Amino acid sequence: MKETIIAAALKEMEIHSLRFTMEDLTRRLHIGRNSLYKVVSSKDALIKSVVEYKIAHFAEAEEKILAYEDDTDTKIKKILQLYADTLGIIGNHIGRDLQSMYPEVWDIWQEFHRRTIHKVIELIKVGVDEELYRKVNLTVVEEILIVLFSAMGSSAFLNRTNFSYKEAVETIGDVVLYGLKKR
Repeated sequence: MKETIIAAALKEMEIHSLRFTMEDLTRRLHIGRNSLYKVVSSKDALIKSVVEYKIAHFAEAEEKILAYEDDTDTKIKKILQLYADTLGIIGNHIGRDLQSMYPEVWDIWQEFHRRTIHKVIELIKVGVDEELYRKVNLTVVEEILIVLFSAMGSSAFLNRTNFSYKEAVETIGDVVLYGLKKR
């Protein structure tokens, strides 16, 4: 039942950002408030569960990518695609609402963001060691990725360019990977 509630909350987030009500959720699920509150104690707890759910699914898929893909290039591309898919729902206006309305959950989300970028940097280092990529200052590349991923998630950029967050992240990955290729 909790996964069903989380899926419904994600749908509500697509429509209303984090400004949906628990009443909106009960209507979507066709259940009473008491039934909902037996599973989630509050909207705060629900929002945290949604973020934890997205992070857990990312970690599970990431583990498979790292275990079963041989090629460093492919690992990086697939992790960036997974990252874009995972962050898609939290991009633009939802991220702002999460930051202002649920700062503790925002901190969890930001830590996930930093860990994921760090994992990409570790893979780039492997690519440098394999002589797939040329040597660059990876601390700078990591900071560039952090700033770029944040900037690409802004509604101003996405609206102006008509890009989805996924398209923006995939483009960043493309530029990083092919800008690092050995000549």
